[in-house]
Amino acid sequence: MGRVPGARDGSAAAGQRGTLMPTAAAHPCPGCQRLIQQRGRCPACSRTQEVARGTSTQRGYDMTWQRFRDYFSAELIAHGITRVCGAALPGGPKTQDSLCQHQGLLTFKSSDGSDLCYDHEPALQHHERHDVSAKCNVLRIQLLCSSCHAHKSDTWQSHRAPYQGGDQFC
Repeated sequence: MGRVPGARDGSAAAGQRGTLMPTAAAHPCPGCQRLIQQRGRCPACSRTQEVARGTSTQRGYDMTWQRFRDYFSAELIAHGITRVCGAALPGGPKTQDSLCQHQGLLTFKSSDGSDLCYDHEPALQHHERHDVSAKCNVLRIQLLCSSCHAHKSDTWQSHRAPYQGGDQFC
């Protein structure tokens, strides 16, 4: 019998041997407990969660927040700090949230091309969302790329009660 190209043992080509690639085990959706393959929630619970979360304006991110973001960026520049993932003002958050920073990467934009997220550390509590002094506190803000912010959010949410609103302000 001749050797089939791509086969290691000469008996058959990879993919023709009848073996299947292993798949991840199904896990329950945190919202409805239905078994799903993908990470996070099922599509129906994801939509419900997004609607419940509300728009950025409903979450307290209005024109005051937009002006604060511009001010914060100007302050970084005035302090000679480059706007990269992990950047914060002196006295600001000293966290392990920026995986980019710990790998020595200078990430100026998220991998999808979007701007960096203005992340609160510690995360805003629900009662602080409309409190300008808490929301616009330069000592609570760090910049994170979307990947690092998602990693932080996933880690944070896995250690707390069911979803009550997130801290994503990209």
